[in-house]
Amino acid sequence: MVLGGDPQHPQDLRRAAELLAAIGLTSRNRDGLLEDAQHHAVRFTLLTQKGKTALERGAAIVREDLKKVGIGVDVVALDGRALIERFLSGANYDAVYFTIGTTDTDPAINPDFWFSSGSAHFWNIGQKTPATDWEREIDALMAKQIASPDERERKVLFDRVQQILSEHQPAIAFAAPRVFVAASSRVLNITPALVRPQILWAADTLAVAPAP
Repeated sequence: MVLGGDPQHPQDLRRAAELLAAIGLTSRNRDGLLEDAQHHAVRFTLLTQKGKTALERGAAIVREDLKKVGIGVDVVALDGRALIERFLSGANYDAVYFTIGTTDTDPAINPDFWFSSGSAHFWNIGQKTPATDWEREIDALMAKQIASPDERERKVLFDRVQQILSEHQPAIAFAAPRVFVAASSRVLNITPALVRPQILWAADTLAVAPAP
């Protein structure tokens, strides 16, 4: 299923400064760092996984980019288990820089992420009832999306889900991996997929040409 409901947000430092100023966050002493009306510095802690180079470097990039608009970020790297326990607890953290693994391109396969009652709905995990109107709307859209046999209707419904998620930003997607798949020229009928295993997902269709 092709995903197309997520609007694009190009970087705009001036617009970012305007939005921050609109909620009262400005550099009151002209040092380039933002403070609130009580002169508290705008700063938060970003957790990531220790030993994962891509995550540690990504968190550092987030820190440097937010510094450009006057926001301070303290990056703290935790062991994998401690990190997961922290954000699955639903409390005791400001933000987490982590990867979300996908097992399929069909969103119906990941209801634990999309539904407000889900065990992977990490921004407000395992709710008995939706805490917000927009989460309630996503619940209704996803229930209809999963049940529909019409692929076009399912795409329209999921486009709307992505738009809602983008409007409220409980999770921000910073980057998508670029995957390169290589195979011998003797392997025939290859159809690479977005998810693992990129080639062997359709092993029954593959063939190997005789050696020259």
